[in-house]
Amino acid sequence: MSQFVVIVEADFRSSNLNYRIRRSNPLAHQDAQALFDRVLRGEEEDLLKPKKDSLLVRTAENQVCRFWTSMTGSESMDRITLAEVISQ
Repeated sequence: MSQFVVIVEADFRSSNLNYRIRRSNPLAHQDAQALFDRVLRGEEEDLLKPKKDSLLVRTAENQVCRFWTSMTGSESMDRITLAEVISQ
């Protein structure tokens, strides 16, 4: 049975020292999809803190980007991906 992970690339912008990447443990597809959906709703703060005023954009079948404006006024992006594990 295939396993999947949820990958979060947070605060993704050029020359940003706050950029960080996190991933879930490998999960069954249904569990990983449920986790992916919870991250998008802002319910998984360990992976990605919620943002009030943000724009969610589906950029691929299993990938969503969240655009938001930082306190300094610059636009930033978080990328959330549901990916199949092909080797462990």
